[in-house]
Amino acid sequence: MWLYKGIVMLGLMALTACQWSPVYEKQDSQADLETVKVQVEPIPEEVGRIIRQELINNFNPSNETAQKEYRLTVNRVKEDSYNVGIVTDNTATQAIMHLSATYQLTEISTKKTLLNKTVSVASNYNILRKDPYATVTVRENTKKTLSLMLADQIAIQVAKTLKQLKNNGN
Repeated sequence: MWLYKGIVMLGLMALTACQWSPVYEKQDSQADLETVKVQVEPIPEEVGRIIRQELINNFNPSNETAQKEYRLTVNRVKEDSYNVGIVTDNTATQAIMHLSATYQLTEISTKKTLLNKTVSVASNYNILRKDPYATVTVRENTKKTLSLMLADQIAIQVAKTLKQLKNNGN
């Protein structure tokens, strides 16, 4: 029994030695992150609204106030769908949806472009011939999921760029 307790104590000491901390522990303030200083411009249409809201949530999850130093403009969101999985009666059983967005990050004070890129994501969904409503629902869910994925990709690129700028002292 004492041996078991000793092993457990040694294990806990080893975890604290490598600076282990619980997942639910409160993290440091987001104020020192550069992403809270990003102003996300409105993006037209439903897909744009979803992308914008996800970007705002990613850049400033704790909703801290900070003076905006950067402007993110998503210039164009393009959606394409292609039918695939054609069966013998010439009907499709699957579709591939592709979303792409061109965006630009600029420094507000200097109007200097820091980042100008295009990102894209794709996914497939089933076309249910016997239930058209289900197909519409799956299509809309796929579009929403792709919008969130697109926003995450943009947020990652913006955060990496701002971190590099901060590390370089610009």
